[in-house]
Amino acid sequence: MNQAAINLCRQLSRIPDIRMQCRIQYRLKDILFLVVAAVMSDCDCWEEFEDFGQDNLEWLKSSKEI
Repeated sequence: MNQAAINLCRQLSRIPDIRMQCRIQYRLKDILFLVVAAVMSDCDCWEEFEDFGQDNLEWLKSSKEI
């Protein structure tokens, strides 16, 4: 992963997650990273975000360890 993506992930990690801990299925930084990447790929609605996430699942998993 390039340095810009690493910096983005670090910044996203700084955003506080105020959701109820017992209901969290995905980390907030992972959700935000998916949305940012999808928007940069010209997705503009939740259905397209979901499709983008499913189509790029392996790449998104590789970026989770940052």
